[in-house]
Amino acid sequence: MEFVKEGCHCSRPVFDPKYLRTHRAGSVKLIRCFPHCCPTHSFANFCTSSIALNVAVPDGLDPRTVAFLKFQSTTDPVHECGDRIQGITDIRTSDNVKGEWIPSETAPTVSTTPNGTRVATFRFNHVHNVGWHYGWMGTSTKAHRTSPHHLVAYVVRPFDPTSAKSWVVEGVLTSPSFIVMSYRRACYTCQKHRNTDDKTAVCECEGEFNVSAAAQANLPHQTRPLHPTSHGDAMSWTMENDLRAVFRFILDSPILVFSRHFQAIEKCFIQLVLGHHPQPRPSILAGLLESSHPHHPPSTGTWQDVEFDRLVGSVVECIVNGMTMALSSDHRSHFAHYATFLFDKPALIDSYNHWMQSWATRLNHRLASSFQTSVAEIARAVAQRLTPSRPNMDGDEEQDSFTQSIGVEYFVAQLREVYLGKANELLQSSSRNSNTGLDGLWSFARMTQLTVARQGAADLSLVTVLRWMSMLYVMDIGATTTETGPLALHVRSPVPLYDTIWSTFTLDGSPRIFRAFPNGESTMTNMSGYIHGDYVAYALPSTQDTTVEVQIFSWPLDTALAYVTRCRVTVVQGSQQLSLDIQVCRFPVEASLDWSTMTCIERCSHHRRDLEAVVVHMGLLYLPLQRPLP
Repeated sequence: MEFVKEGCHCSRPVFDPKYLRTHRAGSVKLIRCFPHCCPTHSFANFCTSSIALNVAVPDGLDPRTVAFLKFQSTTDPVHECGDRIQGITDIRTSDNVKGEWIPSETAPTVSTTPNGTRVATFRFNHVHNVGWHYGWMGTSTKAHRTSPHHLVAYVVRPFDPTSAKSWVVEGVLTSPSFIVMSYRRACYTCQKHRNTDDKTAVCECEGEFNVSAAAQANLPHQTRPLHPTSHGDAMSWTMENDLRAVFRFILDSPILVFSRHFQAIEKCFIQLVLGHHPQPRPSILAGLLESSHPHHPPSTGTWQDVEFDRLVGSVVECIVNGMTMALSSDHRSHFAHYATFLFDKPALIDSYNHWMQSWATRLNHRLASSFQTSVAEIARAVAQRLTPSRPNMDGDEEQDSFTQSIGVEYFVAQLREVYLGKANELLQSSSRNSNTGLDGLWSFARMTQLTVARQGAADLSLVTVLRWMSMLYVMDIGATTTETGPLALHVRSPVPLYDTIWSTFTLDGSPRIFRAFPNGESTMTNMSGYIHGDYVAYALPSTQDTTVEVQIFSWPLDTALAYVTRCRVTVVQGSQQLSLDIQVCRFPVEASLDWSTMTCIERCSHHRRDLEAVVVHMGLLYLPLQRPLP
């Protein structure tokens, strides 16, 4: 699900950080310029615009399905998928302009996107005849007047086909948070008077109503000068440190810590990659936990306490909302926009600041409504409880420049792949011409084998598992072949983190480099203390099946242990099943090696197969999946 503004070609986000509200007769309170003025501000009776909601419908759209919008304070509860709502009666119409539930206009349209996804589009205020009334009543307290709000979209269907008294929630989407301010209290610039022709004028509202800082974090565009201030850089550096602390906690904590929340985490992930009505599948997280910690039931832990449970719960909230944000089309489109500034350092810094702030804003918004906390407070709690074990992941006072930031290194690496990926998109799609049986869309069905070595249990982190799932839970596979067999294997996730090239593995048995993981992440950059990208791949001769093996190497930045991951893909002729055998092994290397100065062949020469120790061995079975996906 995503909010869209049809016909909008500007680079701005759909929603603004602040809206003005005017009072009309009959206690009607209209939000001006919602969701944003495009292409220009209207100086008519009131400035209003439409908004649309795109919903992926891979199995088609139930004709009884309807969509509503609702303005809410972020402190108010939000219904979740599966909830039942009794009696949606206060519906907004032209005769009831203050109705709480805003329905979509006419019937939704269903279309197919260029990548084959079927999408239903619900439209709201499409004819601009009602406006956007929000009846929230602020008090005289400063904290209450500046409290955040959001627009919530609910996709529902009748619980009883013969009655509309009870509805079942099929999908939920919340907008980024914003504040609502009285038009009379706003500054001259924000009131948007007709004679205001200074396009560079900044907000002069008082206190928390001043959104100049937020405006600096808006998506950059060529017409705006981009000169980040030291204050803005310091804010981004602080946000990066806080977000890194949360990430470190997830990375370094045993997977057992999050076991109580596995169901919620995995349910969220599956809905993001398969839609809201996937077939039941065995839990990967539960299977890994059982294999790695067989004597520890999910609810136990000798060091757990109430405060720690609350900390874990708030971190899980970050995980769930982080996945939702990272796998959204908005995230991919923002990166496509950021990529246009790859060679303009001031604009690049501005883009990075916006990226940091968008993550912090999204997570803080959800944390405030669910746990009354923030990313900064979680970071402080983590610092008090845990001793850092990965020095290179910590921020320090000497790392105070843009170029030294680990977050920037990752950000720029991703932008590079997004930028380069556009030129290769057609090449990749034209490469699928094989009859090996590998081609197609494959979805995880069940595990056929799972062994976690005792020494490997400590290596398992939730970050690693979720990253692997984002690459391999659903795979789009293509192969290029000749008469003698396959030449190359192309793999990518149909719902990637970034729109980059496919993972391409040349099957000649020589050490090579692949640039992007199947989930779109760049390979040759610091990823959880390792750099990746080196591989050796080949096809195994067989008359009964097609088998390809890919060995992927991970080289350490601060330890003396490297990893090799062997992935063997097999499709038996005439079969409708694909098997994937994965073996993760570690082996010792010299701690002082500088991998970045070596060639791929030189790095791979340090592989010692005779010293390998198996960490994880698993077998996965896949079944064909029909397009489209969300």
